Amino acid sequence: MADFAKLKTQTKKTTPTHPLEIFRRLAKPPGINDLYISQAEVLEAWYQRRTHADVVVKLHTGGGKTLVGLLLAQSTVNEGTCSLPDAHHSTGEPDRREGRARANARPDAQVAALENSNVPAERVIDSKSSDPSSRVASDVM
Repeated sequence: MADFAKLKTQTKKTTPTHPLEIFRRLAKPPGINDLYISQAEVLEAWYQRRTHADVVVKLHTGGGKTLVGLLLAQSTVNEGTCSLPDAHHSTGEPDRREGRARANARPDAQVAALENSNVPAERVIDSKSSDPSSRVASDVM
């Protein structure tokens, strides 16, 4: 007969909060095993500064910003510092979609939008890697 009391006493696996650890634990499709070096750099830098307000992550065109953003979001949810937004919740903030559309139009427009923003330079996390296509070795993470 099964002892169901043992099931209750088993410890739950800890949920990772470091974005590199979250990526490491993900099931990946064939051919995707590593992050770009630039992605790993900004993820590590963001994790060290995650409690600061208004941090901007800057990557080259094609540098994998979507994956980085998703890993950052999952990290904050796992840490309990952010909850997933309600689809019907209004922030009361002015609608900034027009500005976003202009900034997303061209990479040089994105740079101009960042340079014209009120975000201080010390809050910008920029990749040190000059080659956005270089990969990180699996054993680095």
